[in-house]
Amino acid sequence: MEENNLNRNFKPIFIVGMFRSGTTLFSKALDAHSKITVVDDPFFQFFKSFRNEVFNNLGYRDFDKNYPVSDNFFSNYLDANKHIRNSNLKIPFKNTSLEEVKDNIKPFCEYYCPELVPLLKDVEAEDYSEFFEKLLNLGKRVYGNPGVEFVGCKNTFSEQFVSPLINTYPNIKIIQIVRDPRAVIASQNKSKDGCYPLMFALRQWRKSMAYALENVGKKDNFLLVRYEDFVDNPEKEARRICSFLGVDYEEKMVDVGAYRGKKGEEWKQNSSFGSSQEITKKFSEKWREILNEKQVQFVEDLCDVEMKSFGYERVTENNVFGSIMNPPEFDLNVQEWIRQYEGDFEINEKEMNKELIRHLSLNRSSGLDSDLLERIFVVENFLNKIKDFSLNI
Repeated sequence: MEENNLNRNFKPIFIVGMFRSGTTLFSKALDAHSKITVVDDPFFQFFKSFRNEVFNNLGYRDFDKNYPVSDNFFSNYLDANKHIRNSNLKIPFKNTSLEEVKDNIKPFCEYYCPELVPLLKDVEAEDYSEFFEKLLNLGKRVYGNPGVEFVGCKNTFSEQFVSPLINTYPNIKIIQIVRDPRAVIASQNKSKDGCYPLMFALRQWRKSMAYALENVGKKDNFLLVRYEDFVDNPEKEARRICSFLGVDYEEKMVDVGAYRGKKGEEWKQNSSFGSSQEITKKFSEKWREILNEKQVQFVEDLCDVEMKSFGYERVTENNVFGSIMNPPEFDLNVQEWIRQYEGDFEINEKEMNKELIRHLSLNRSSGLDSDLLERIFVVENFLNKIKDFSLNI
């Protein structure tokens, strides 16, 4: 594949992971390095617009372009998901104009990276690849320094777009962060900004793990990091990340005092559980105080196979059928924007039947249609991938 101009100037880097999984902490640690510039969360709508373009190109004209990025569980758009996996960003603006994509990106830039906003309006591009290159170049221009070697961004809800990024940029470096689902659920439920519907959050976590399994073998481009390992031993993990990137380790990466917020102010590790002026593991087990036993049971039962594979030990006995038949109550303050779609993520008989099918399929894969299995488990050959996966990090 021909190298594009972006790769001749600097190497792109992309941090991705589940929301409430500590991705901001990682981006700040990387951005503290003298050779790395990372901007936080401004370009999510870029990926959502790319998704919409693919769907429209495949003939889904009535698809709701504002619909949340799907967890892809029992998705009706399997062909689109496969197309995204095998595609690259060299798709022209056709059904959505460049100006519309910029309008979609602008509110995120205003909130996270306001210095980018005056420059965004002048960006011109023929396709998503060129636009992404120029977005990263804006990040370098505003926040970088002359010696920077890596420029990139951090975005949650974007695991599905890792393959197109790698297909587009052969030397891109992608770091995916994973975190204990019990901590993710407890954190999002305590967030003062509101949270997502429970089934949406749980299935998004499973999707994140599925795409991690899909990409973990791409060792030149992809690195998996557990949040818990980083906060337990920041220097060890930071050195491992530097080895992956091919840069020297710098102590600033684990010094929160060197981290900066969006206005240049000193940054603190923020969490729904509190804040800290240092990298700390004190938040890792807070879920034990926030979730009751039945809620923990539910999370563990629905995420059981992924939890075991990624090194998260259960504290309850497996009782999937009990959880499915008698799910617990969760008192959630769901974010306003997603409430119109909340009916798609209810804990009801229909959705619990899907969970039952998923559970039964874990042990009855032989004879089942491969497309059905992919609709259930999100990625191709999930059962083989998770069987062969070894958490050797």
